[in-house]
Amino acid sequence: MKSCYLIQRGNDKNLFISIYQDVSSNKEWNENEDIHIFSANQISKEDKDSVLYTLYNDIDKGVDRWMTDVRYVPRLLIGGLIFLVSYFFFSLAVRDPIPMIDEMVIASVITFISIVAISRRDKRSDLSLKKRFELKQKASECVYEIAPELGAIEQYLFECSQLDTIDLADSIAIVDGKKLPHLPLEISSDYMIPFRAQFLTHIRLYHKDIYSLYKRYLKVLKDEAKREAFSARLLRAGMNGLSLSLLATTIEIANQ
Repeated sequence: MKSCYLIQRGNDKNLFISIYQDVSSNKEWNENEDIHIFSANQISKEDKDSVLYTLYNDIDKGVDRWMTDVRYVPRLLIGGLIFLVSYFFFSLAVRDPIPMIDEMVIASVITFISIVAISRRDKRSDLSLKKRFELKQKASECVYEIAPELGAIEQYLFECSQLDTIDLADSIAIVDGKKLPHLPLEISSDYMIPFRAQFLTHIRLYHKDIYSLYKRYLKVLKDEAKREAFSARLLRAGMNGLSLSLLATTIEIANQ
């Protein structure tokens, strides 16, 4: 069973977390595994359509990456052969005032165009089509379930969003003894075991600004002298629209 998670954020964009978002993990994708999508409450048809659209889009990206990896060596060999043939053809058939340079440039361009064409053909191959169809068919059969733990996360996001920006910045940076409120989260259930890793991967891939501040937070923890400056940086980021509540939630989930 593959677990996916939908975290609803009210007026902010929902977080949809699944294994398909990390295209580098495509070797682990199994078209025979059931997909379960967990949420704190029953979700609307609109949200279900959005979830399926995201799943299909991620599957397409992952299968493209899979075909690129599978065909890497053949494509490299074909590219090398095309370069050599092109280079020697233009060296022998076309005379020019600058020996070698023009031939190398032309051969490189031909090789690049050929590799791009081969890559596109691979992505439209029968094998690629079959893989996409099987994964998407399984995704369309996904099962929706309720997970109370996600309700705790949604509540935590809401409560953090109600704090003053400067107070939340100081709490994240642990300035003047302030600390983030604790997120009581039970992740020992089978369906929640993959959650922490998948959540952090989602933040790394789709919220790079949040993830960058999270990595900075880990460094600041070891250097108390830099906490005040980090709090000021967070305050500016929060005033510019960055979600400090999502950063706080990321920190608490990472600490589980």
